[in-house]
Amino acid sequence: MTFKSWAAAGASCLAIAALAAASANQATASSNRYAGEITLGYSFTSLDSNIPNADNVDFDTFIGSGAVVYNVEGNWFAQANFAFESASPDVNNSPVDFSLDTWTAGGTFFWRDPSQGMLGVDVGYQSADIGIKGDGFRVGVRGEWYPNDRWTLSGAVGWAETDFDLVSFDGIYANAGVKYYINDKASISLNANYYEVNLDQSISFSVDTSQWSVGLAGEYLISRATPVSVYGGVRYGDYSIDNNPFSDPTQWTAYVGLKFRFGNDGDPLVGQDREGAVNATTTGLVEPFQM
Repeated sequence: MTFKSWAAAGASCLAIAALAAASANQATASSNRYAGEITLGYSFTSLDSNIPNADNVDFDTFIGSGAVVYNVEGNWFAQANFAFESASPDVNNSPVDFSLDTWTAGGTFFWRDPSQGMLGVDVGYQSADIGIKGDGFRVGVRGEWYPNDRWTLSGAVGWAETDFDLVSFDGIYANAGVKYYINDKASISLNANYYEVNLDQSISFSVDTSQWSVGLAGEYLISRATPVSVYGGVRYGDYSIDNNPFSDPTQWTAYVGLKFRFGNDGDPLVGQDREGAVNATTTGLVEPFQM
């Protein structure tokens, strides 16, 4: 990661940690009407380009995010999000080591009733550094439906854009998920994701790309008194690249991490999800939102 990325991530996490410390007293959190979460994780991705005689490219990615949500009035909430990630590819015979550092800062404004569902809008600024730097923004809508205390259905759709001066790209993303709460501390979920990357470049033929992926994830709340949970999952993705002379690339991803919530101490996992911060938007340039 670049120094700028580390500095931005550190400052944001320190600010969120200060709020978390202040909310250790449940009465204080309630009177201030805020809650939030901090997430730290790691993922491993193996990308198969399907180019004859070419090796798979593996990525080690370190991820962090934070969010603070404030109850504006009644069922209306405003949330501030920050996320960063640093992806390092392992490329055989590469003369240099490099990484893709990305970060996002934004917010979510939404209506939520813990017994019914949630509906809101996402807006964010995103930046990337891979030797050359680029920035852009994203905007989208998301929603959740709570049929009962065991099931949550969720979805999101939006648009993102990033400009590197030499080349820029934009595209839509869409997501759907279903989560089942096994008990007061554990959940399992299925998700499906789709995105497009439309390049604006000077070459005469299109290399626009789309990807769909499906994933399975789980989370376990270690303690209701001190709401720290461990999560993990796997995801399979398939790319479609215009004018690609070879078979489409595919990838597998496995991930694991820790999540610390504050503001709703003592709640079961379903309560933490439905009364705390909503999932922060991730920073991956080609995956602006992952459930």
